[in-house]
Amino acid sequence: MKKFLKYTAITLGVLFIIFLAIGFFFGNSMESIYAGAKQEAESFAKTATKDQCLEEYADKYLACEDISCFTSSASFGVICLDAASGSKEQFCRDKPKSQTEFYSSDWKDGLCKSKGLNTQDCLSAYKIIETHCSN
Repeated sequence: MKKFLKYTAITLGVLFIIFLAIGFFFGNSMESIYAGAKQEAESFAKTATKDQCLEEYADKYLACEDISCFTSSASFGVICLDAASGSKEQFCRDKPKSQTEFYSSDWKDGLCKSKGLNTQDCLSAYKIIETHCSN
């Protein structure tokens, strides 16, 4: 019984260290992804409108194949929209105001079809807009 408890304690200790290392790695990795996206978005936004940021976000999103890229493109979209020129009110005026409205909107058919985004991918683009317009 003592050996069992000893091995259980050692196993739990090793697992704890592994999970701690994984958490540290992903925490630093996400910070690095965000920092890179922030720098790129702010640079792009210096000469872009909010609509151009949205177009660039869609292009980046379509090129993604892994979670870090999707995270980076989403960060880029939010940061770029916040930093780009143009009136937030004017940009948000013709965008869907809710997810329900999104599904029946002409906007979805415009940007998303022109970029080749399916409905689920288009919903991701809408979430970027929703974040920007609700702040």
